[in-house]
Amino acid sequence: MPLQFPDAKRDWDAAQKAVSFTGSDNGKPVRCLITLDALTAHFGAPRNADGDQAIRAFDRCRPVIEEQALAKHARRRLEPSGEVKLGPRDF
Repeated sequence: MPLQFPDAKRDWDAAQKAVSFTGSDNGKPVRCLITLDALTAHFGAPRNADGDQAIRAFDRCRPVIEEQALAKHARRRLEPSGEVKLGPRDF
């Protein structure tokens, strides 16, 4: 079964400068992230955006971002931690 996104929750991860959102793989949670660099390069977030600005850019483009997270997860291109991390080169 492909990665699904049943949970609309998203958060700003200041340590990674990324918006974090959760996918589900057969009921198992999969943490997904999109970096501020990707949000700036492709989704209109201002450079040096704060967490609220990054989340707004994520919300505007969420379907496209989730589609890319799904594709990267399907190709098993995961971080060593098992996370799906999307950067500028993923779009």
